[in-house]
Amino acid sequence: GAVDAVLDALHSRISQLETAVETLDTLEAAVPQLEAGVAQAQQKVDELDAQIAAVQAQLDDPALTEEQRPVLEQQLAQLQTGRATAQAALDDVEDDLAQANAGLAAVDQQLAAQGMTRESARTAYAQFSAMEDQIPADAAALTASYAQLAAAKKELDDGWDEYYEGLAQLEDAKE
Repeated sequence: GAVDAVLDALHSRISQLETAVETLDTLEAAVPQLEAGVAQAQQKVDELDAQIAAVQAQLDDPALTEEQRPVLEQQLAQLQTGRATAQAALDDVEDDLAQANAGLAAVDQQLAAQGMTRESARTAYAQFSAMEDQIPADAAALTASYAQLAAAKKELDDGWDEYYEGLAQLEDAKE
């Protein structure tokens, strides 16, 4: 019934928060690593560009002998192949970084739609997690918890009744 719907919604909300927080943790950890990977791959491309320019300059030198030319052309071809591979690696890491940032933006957007930030989502999830075992799974569990509470209250009330009866008997005995 209505209680089950409310409890289902609460458990669903906790699950959504858990997913959001886990996604944030994963992506936030990945971004700095990917940024470092982009920098490293860019450095490799830049180094190869410099080597290619140096070999090209040697090839353009009018004093170049015909015996040296094929060696330099082969070296240039190897550098260009290496540069193409390095550029492909750079493109891949840049794509991964863009995907991670897009994922963070999507999570931020979902959280904002619920009036939350990354920090408030983490706080809410931590609070829900701490009390999740206290949230009944369904109406039957809630009814059982209520029955236990009602029985404990009755036992306490009965104890107070006995106390007051005993107090009254004590007063009567004094008279």
